[in-house]
Amino acid sequence: MKRSVKSFAVEIIHKPAFELAGFTKLVHLDGVSIANFLKTLNETGQMEKLSATLHTPQQVWVCLSWAGDAAFDCRCTVCVEKTEEHDFCSFAVNEIFTLSAPASDWADFTVGGSQSPTELHSHDVYQMVEEIGYTYHAKVGFHLDNEHEWSHGKEMHFLLPVCEKEISALSLQA
Repeated sequence: MKRSVKSFAVEIIHKPAFELAGFTKLVHLDGVSIANFLKTLNETGQMEKLSATLHTPQQVWVCLSWAGDAAFDCRCTVCVEKTEEHDFCSFAVNEIFTLSAPASDWADFTVGGSQSPTELHSHDVYQMVEEIGYTYHAKVGFHLDNEHEWSHGKEMHFLLPVCEKEISALSLQA
């Protein structure tokens, strides 16, 4: 069921456990590091190579997760949702980084029409999901978006793993 929070459409969807595979880099949230990483992947043909791992159209996601290194703000992984149909044989050993996600509900925020990703980011998405009875699912530990493909008139999706507040409170007590 689609809902609206601060004028953004949001739908809670369930995704079974899945893997993401792609290129990764530790970055700063300084407004340029992620853009430069995406630019480099485009200029070197790596983005196209990643897209070509499946012969049907697919979504290339930008995933931000914990860096594991105090010198950086986060890990940025430009990735696809890995399936058995993907062919990664043209990649060198250790060229592809893999992330695993457990089964979870996800808040799928849609940025469309006259809205912008900047407008979405100016609101606290963690607070926005609280307003509809959910909380961030920290055990997943990352979010996904396709902001790099966004332009006015096209939709952008921002996926945040969530769990119902009651379930989250019970799991913290256990």
